[in-house]
Amino acid sequence: MPDTPPSGPLAALARLFGELAGESPLPERLNRILDAACALAHADTGTVGLYDPESDTITAAVTRHSMPALFASNFARGEGLAGHIIVTAQPYVGRYGDLPQPVVDDLREHQALGVPLIWQKRLLGYMALSLAPPRRFKPSDLEIAQVLAHAAAAAIENTTLHEQAGRAAVLAERQRLARELHDNVTQILASINLLSQTIAATWKRNPAEGEARAARLQQLAQTAFAEMRMLLQQLTPAESATTAPAISRKSFVLLSAENLRTQGLPGALTRLLASTVP
Repeated sequence: MPDTPPSGPLAALARLFGELAGESPLPERLNRILDAACALAHADTGTVGLYDPESDTITAAVTRHSMPALFASNFARGEGLAGHIIVTAQPYVGRYGDLPQPVVDDLREHQALGVPLIWQKRLLGYMALSLAPPRRFKPSDLEIAQVLAHAAAAAIENTTLHEQAGRAAVLAERQRLARELHDNVTQILASINLLSQTIAATWKRNPAEGEARAARLQQLAQTAFAEMRMLLQQLTPAESATTAPAISRKSFVLLSAENLRTQGLPGALTRLLASTVP
């Protein structure tokens, strides 16, 4: 006899966790979790909020409202159900108006259920549901909400870790490029600077030696451009990188030995700057 597919809350949770295993954005994951919580508890309203430890506040990230009411989106410590969870870091089930500081008048008589989103003893946010009277939450509703709150906390923590890893990778790449720029290009530019200071006097004294130094200057400039082009290509999107070789070839022409001979180094550099800098 074939197995019968599971149904009811457990099946809904199984489907949800299967969907959360993908790489969807955090808001989409939180939306799915809140949809499941509202559906399983038959809640009239639902919210998932994120906690900011710097401001000590919770801000609503995703919401579900099936009743006309004005709802706040940011809660300080002690304000409403979110602020109560900041203070206690514990679940709450009871009349919303019985909270120490209710902030939504339209929910005073509603049954409220709130659970903290905690990961490794750190508060990440909260999940809140409400029922219009005379309905009340069942113990199983709280259990399911706690399971979903743990899934939401895992999704938030996972997203945070991915963002931190991305920032660390970007920083490491910037540091690598900075080292290459300093070690390679800066040394070449220093050599160009020293050579340019002697080329005019050398040319007057010995034109052949001056021409050799001009050729060496061109060679160093080409090397510097090649190094810069390589570094810039690593920072430039692939579709725009194709323009780099043409720019470099033009620069090589402007710093050619013929231009240096006929216009001198100041004239050649002036033409180069005019062609590359707006």
